[in-house]
Amino acid sequence: MNRSRRTVIEVRDDLHSEIRKLALLNDIRIYELANAVLEDFLKDNERANALIKRLRLQRSVTKLNVRQEKRKGR
Repeated sequence: MNRSRRTVIEVRDDLHSEIRKLALLNDIRIYELANAVLEDFLKDNERANALIKRLRLQRSVTKLNVRQEKRKGR
């Protein structure tokens, strides 16, 4: 099944520059390279799950820090 769906995502400037540079140097369309990178990463379930855990932890720590800052400001 080779169906495509278009999704707009926000990418940091530094990441966009890197992927754009790689695509141009290798004469590949940026969306082809981005899809290939995502597909390759998602094939490794262990890496994907580790990343998700890291992001969840990072988000929890950020929320905790915000709460602590609000308490200090009272």
